[in-house]
Amino acid sequence: MVWYHGKGEPPAWEIPDIPEYGDEGWTPWERREWKVRSRNQELAENTVDPAHFRYLHKTNTMPTSEFRTDGPFLHVVSESKVETPKGEQTGRIEIDTCGFGFGTTRFKGVVDLLVVTSGAPVDDEHVHMRLCFSVRKLANSDATRGVGQAFITEIERQFSQDIAIWENKIHLEKPLLCDGDGPIAQLRKWARQFYSEDV
Repeated sequence: MVWYHGKGEPPAWEIPDIPEYGDEGWTPWERREWKVRSRNQELAENTVDPAHFRYLHKTNTMPTSEFRTDGPFLHVVSESKVETPKGEQTGRIEIDTCGFGFGTTRFKGVVDLLVVTSGAPVDDEHVHMRLCFSVRKLANSDATRGVGQAFITEIERQFSQDIAIWENKIHLEKPLLCDGDGPIAQLRKWARQFYSEDV
């Protein structure tokens, strides 16, 4: 990891440890990468938009979400009903973000899946996104591989759906929000600290 500040300021926080890293109970990491025509903040707003999970990603219900910030850290917990081969299950997602460049997403339910996200702006219009996946091992290695690959494939599918929105989204400084839109305004207030100039 590297630190960059537009005015040359030193690092202002540390990235937290990932307890699953190096744990024998988790599978080796798999990495996927995308170049997205968007900005880090637009991608971050996805985490607090519960409606898109229901209507874009087709969860069975609108997720319930908790949202809190602490300095450069953002924590979101969402629960929703999802369809699985074993019928409808409750899925839990815990998202922890450090600034705009690093985060973890933990999926809990049928299987535990960890996604480490990192996004770096590469020019004025694009972000290079990396997602690294690891699955908590099940008792059967074939089941671990099969279920893990199914989850990774599904996250890739949903991420591709999000790209179509990010790349066509128009940023409105004061959007008209309604019930169910999530705490976009609070996230934008939190995001101001990551800019070198006033926004």
